[in-house]
Amino acid sequence: MIRWVAAGLVLATTQLPGLVLAQPITIEKATVPWSELERLFRREGRPVPEAPRGAAPTAWSMTAQVDGRIQEGRARLAIHLEISVLADRWVVAPLLPEHLAVSSAQVDVPKDRRGLLVRSVEGIAFAADGLGRYQLDLEVEGPLEVAGSSTRLAWFPPGLAGGKARIEVPGLERIAGRTGWSIERGPGGRTTALAALGASGLELLLPGAAERTEAGATLEELRALTVVSLGGAGVTRLTVRVLASEGELTLVLPQGARLWKAYVGGRALKASTVAQGTTVKVPVRGNAQVELAYTFDGQAMGIRGRFRVELPRLPVTVRDARWEVWLPAGLTYRETQAAMGPTACRNDWERTRTPLETQGACSGFSRAVLEPGRAYVEGHYEQPL
Repeated sequence: MIRWVAAGLVLATTQLPGLVLAQPITIEKATVPWSELERLFRREGRPVPEAPRGAAPTAWSMTAQVDGRIQEGRARLAIHLEISVLADRWVVAPLLPEHLAVSSAQVDVPKDRRGLLVRSVEGIAFAADGLGRYQLDLEVEGPLEVAGSSTRLAWFPPGLAGGKARIEVPGLERIAGRTGWSIERGPGGRTTALAALGASGLELLLPGAAERTEAGATLEELRALTVVSLGGAGVTRLTVRVLASEGELTLVLPQGARLWKAYVGGRALKASTVAQGTTVKVPVRGNAQVELAYTFDGQAMGIRGRFRVELPRLPVTVRDARWEVWLPAGLTYRETQAAMGPTACRNDWERTRTPLETQGACSGFSRAVLEPGRAYVEGHYEQPL
């Protein structure tokens, strides 16, 4: 079916009882099958227009600049996207598969438009509010896929029209995949894979590298509480259940954060012995409850602006994660985006070693399965007039 605008096309009508028509009816808009439209043109002795071919073009196109590094079976990528939306309506463009997690996102939208990252069981997509050019800067990480005896980094976003990729792979000797890669060798044995991107997306195969390196621990029941002050300073307390025989739980605090307290079970650990900068290595033996608390400094919150808080970067998937973020009262918050889904603040924390006083506006987030990476919450705030 098509919608046809017929200027002055006169269609025959059936005379209804009791209805007298002074002049024929002119139909200005009609939705009819193409075959019926052809028949009407032939009957009127008019040239038959050419039938439409194929499907309508996609509602968006994008270009991408991908920079990253692959090490120990994991990829960390910085992706700059320019998305041109060609339809004056909400458009949802799939971006990332479910096994890749976004640790940071910056979205620039045209004037009077909106753009949001949305999550589903299939992965992460970008929802854009109509015509214009949208720019996204994403920090992405996740495990490589196992493909036979190889490992693979694959990214096939619909509507990709062009771009470049530059990915550092230490010790790279061979490379494969549908993308046309070349290898650049730099000082100190540094090796980088380079490629131009197009409609076929990005695929990088590392032959003979099937073994994936992951931490041996299993993480469950992550509970995090963050309190942010109007001056931008804040504190986060995190507890997680570690199921492991013996080893270390290694995580990386947000940039500029400082470890304040650490506990394994009921035993206190000196922060100076387990933290080197933002990297924290907690020794565990058997199943244990790990509790960490760290402080951070952020930008002071004024009349209006953006806010962002992060959890530590975790090495493995976490089953059952919940996070409550308390922001200063007296401000309104909007366009909040997060690596987890929204949920109600429950304030039913189990007993912890680091009590925190909560006040202000609470936003709750949860996820049944939280991928490795750094969870975040960000959005806009403003002071009501």
